[in-house]
Amino acid sequence: MPAANTREDAWDEGRLLLAQLDLPAAVTDRSATFRGASPSGRRLLNRFGARLGERCCGPIPGGLAEALQSAENGTAVVWNPGGELEEASLGCAQHPLGDQHFLLVMRELSNKNRELTRRLHQQRLELTGRLVASIVHDLRAPLASIVFSGEVLTGRQGQFDANEVMEMVGDIVDSARRLRMIVDGLLGFARLEPSNDTVSYLDEVFDRVSGLLRPVLREHGHTLRTYVAPGARRVKGNALLVEQIIVNLVLNAAEASSKSVRVHVSASVEPGTDGRVRVLVADDGPGIPAAVRTQVFQPFFTTKSTGTGLGLTTARESARELGGDLVLDTALEVVGATPNRNGARFSLYLPFVDGGGAE
Repeated sequence: MPAANTREDAWDEGRLLLAQLDLPAAVTDRSATFRGASPSGRRLLNRFGARLGERCCGPIPGGLAEALQSAENGTAVVWNPGGELEEASLGCAQHPLGDQHFLLVMRELSNKNRELTRRLHQQRLELTGRLVASIVHDLRAPLASIVFSGEVLTGRQGQFDANEVMEMVGDIVDSARRLRMIVDGLLGFARLEPSNDTVSYLDEVFDRVSGLLRPVLREHGHTLRTYVAPGARRVKGNALLVEQIIVNLVLNAAEASSKSVRVHVSASVEPGTDGRVRVLVADDGPGIPAAVRTQVFQPFFTTKSTGTGLGLTTARESARELGGDLVLDTALEVVGATPNRNGARFSLYLPFVDGGGAE
C-alpha cells in the first residue's frame, strides 16, 4: 500500500502492511472505495471484476458494496457477480479498522461451499431458536434486579446514604453486565463467518459452548464437563464452525433422553498422527440403536418428530471443510469416572497448527 500522507490513511496509530499479508484481504473506506489490497486479495478482486490497478485502489463493485453496507460488521457476505463467474462466489466479512476504514477478509467459494455456508447459517439460526426459551429464564433475574433497584432509588430519593446508593448502583451495573454477556453470547452464536485457516483455541471454544448451553442443560438436569489435554489446545479452523459442531452434538445428546444425562467433551492429541486433535463428545444417555447407526449422517434421516435430518450431515461437512472429519464411535469410552456402555460417542477430528501438539 502506498505511503500515507494524511492522518485519514492511518488506523490505531499504526500501519497495516497489506503487501505482507498472506491472505486475500483489502482495505475499504466509507465511500465504497478500495484503498489497498494484499497481493492475493488484488488477484481475487480482479477475478471478480474489481479492476484494481497497481495502487490497488478503485470503486467497490455495486452489488458487493450494497451487500457490505446492509450487513453487520463481521457478518458473512456471499456475492456473485454473475456472467462468467456463475459457478463461483466471493465470500467475505468486513471488520472495522479505525473510524474511517474497514478490513475486508475474502475467500472464493464454489457452488458447493456456497450451499454449505447457507445451510450452516440456517442451522445456526435454528439452534439459536432452540436455545432462546431457556436463555430467557436467565435474563429474568438480572432484569428484575435492575428494575427493583431502579424503582427503589427513584421512589425513595433522599432516604439513603451515599454508601447505600452506591451499593444499589453497583447491583444495577453488575446485572446490566450479566445481561449484556448473555445477549452478546447469543448474538455471537447466531452470526457465522466464512470458514478459514485461522487458529482456534479449544479451551475458549469449550467455555463458550458451556456458557451458551448452561440454561437449557440446567433446565432438564443435564450436566456438561469439558477437558483439554496438554498439546490439544490449538487447532486450525474457524472457531465458530468448531463451536457449532460441538453445540449440535451436545444438544443432540441432551434432547435424546427424557432423563438427565451427563455429557463429556474432551480434546486430546490423536496417537499415531502427525497433526490431528480428537474432540470426543460422549454421553451416558440411551445411545443410538445399532439398526440406524449407519444412517445418522445421511441427509434427512432423523429420529426426532420435529427434526430436519440435516444436523449431523451438515456437521460432518463442516468438519471436512475444516480439513478434519466427524465419525460415530463404537469403542467403549469413559464419561466422567464411569465406563459408559451405553450413550453416544462422536469424535471430531481437527488439524492442529504448527506447534499445536506441544505447549
